[in-house]
Amino acid sequence: MIDDLRGNKYYRPMLWGGFIICMAIFVWRGMLAVMDINWLSADDYLGYWAAGKVSINGGNPYDPMQLIKFQKEVGWPDREAVIMWSPPWTLPVVMMFSLFPYPLSRALWLVASIILVFISANTLWKLYHGSERLKWASWLLGFTFLPVLDAFKKGQTGILNLLGVLGFLYFLNAKKPWLAGISLALLVVKPHISYLFLIGVFIWAIHRRAWRILIGFVITISISILLSWMANPDVIEQYLLAVRSYPPSAWVTPTVGGILRLLLGNEKFWLQFLSPVIGILWLTVYWFRYRDNWEWLDRAPLLILVSIATSAYGWSFDQPVLLVAIIQIFAIISIRQLDLVSGLIISAYILINFLDLISPPNEIWLWWLAPSLLLWYLVANWLIKRSPDQKTCEAELIN
Repeated sequence: MIDDLRGNKYYRPMLWGGFIICMAIFVWRGMLAVMDINWLSADDYLGYWAAGKVSINGGNPYDPMQLIKFQKEVGWPDREAVIMWSPPWTLPVVMMFSLFPYPLSRALWLVASIILVFISANTLWKLYHGSERLKWASWLLGFTFLPVLDAFKKGQTGILNLLGVLGFLYFLNAKKPWLAGISLALLVVKPHISYLFLIGVFIWAIHRRAWRILIGFVITISISILLSWMANPDVIEQYLLAVRSYPPSAWVTPTVGGILRLLLGNEKFWLQFLSPVIGILWLTVYWFRYRDNWEWLDRAPLLILVSIATSAYGWSFDQPVLLVAIIQIFAIISIRQLDLVSGLIISAYILINFLDLISPPNEIWLWWLAPSLLLWYLVANWLIKRSPDQKTCEAELIN
């Protein structure tokens, strides 16, 4: 048991050893990447910053010729511009950071991302009633989950999806539906990542007549679009033109659809959308089975996992939101006796993270990551439910 382990002379060395190893991974995959002399060549944040700069000047944030001008000024070595493909309602956020010179803006974005991950991990641990004595485990999970470190390295916005889900769960639990709806708006920065979660919220809100959540969401998106429109009245048309001019059919991302196209033919674009169709069919069955017994703290982790595992598009840096499911499992383990079941669950998670760490550089081969975490979650859930120690737990998984 945890208390028995504390009396063991090896407990503190093992604890600190694990902490040091986890922090070493964080530094290696996160901070050192930013300090690398060639880090700019792999930095997606340059696209966000340049789009914000162009928008502030009233230009087209989706025009490569206008973007490359600002990107060359800060040392971008390639001929082609880094383009921000996020929809126009994302622009108010990036414009705020684009008020600063690139190096300072990049540093502020990184610091803000780190703070948001810490807040998210800590708050999720509390929401899922993790042991207060072991809350440091949530910090380790947050800062050693490789998709989080990849988001830090690339300067990506996947952490905003994590914050959006957290805000929705937190404010819904606090009975503040307006703020829950406002938080939900963060998910449409990358709507394809948590698409089943968003669909589930809309269906649930209509079923429960939770109109304030939907109104808060719509108002927030409307204000964001209005702010973007004030900077550039043609921004929506420009975004649609960019999507038509640079269709996503050429992108083969590390998803189930991406690997199917790689195996069966890249020209078979429809394969990219096979898994989302399966995901929507699953959600339909899941909703009708559990609609009368629907608690978002219980349902959200599985919806997020299935969303990412069946997403048409996505990269590893889009997956920090999976921390919701990971922390839920570890929070439940933290109030149990340290037994074989807990050891197996922890070991399996470490193995998945380690395999991600040593995966080939070509990210297409990371298509297995989200499905593996989904399988890990389902097995962990099954083991915990059937463990004798479950009767003593303060929280249960209901899936």
